[in-house]
Amino acid sequence: MNCSICGKKYGKQSIKVVQNKKDAMLVHVNCDFCQSASLAVIKKSLQNNDNMVTLGILTDLDYEEACNVLRREPISLNEVLDLYNQVK
Repeated sequence: MNCSICGKKYGKQSIKVVQNKKDAMLVHVNCDFCQSASLAVIKKSLQNNDNMVTLGILTDLDYEEACNVLRREPISLNEVLDLYNQVK
C-alpha cells in the first residue's frame, strides 16, 4: 500500500487494523515520510488471497482515536432533532 499524499510505500508497522469483519477490514495507516494519516477499507477476496482498498480517506485521527470512534453509541434521532432545533 502506498501513501496517497507522497506516494511512498507504507511500512508494516504503519498499518494497524481498527476493525476486522468477515469480508473487509478498516485500517489506520500513518505515513512515516510525510506524517499523513488515512483510514482505509480493505475488501477481502473470498476467491483468492488478493485484497483491494475500496475506500480511503485522509484523517487527523490517530489509531487510538479511530478505535474510540467505533466504540461510541450511534447518534439518536432525538439528538439530531435537538441540534437542529438549537441551530435553526
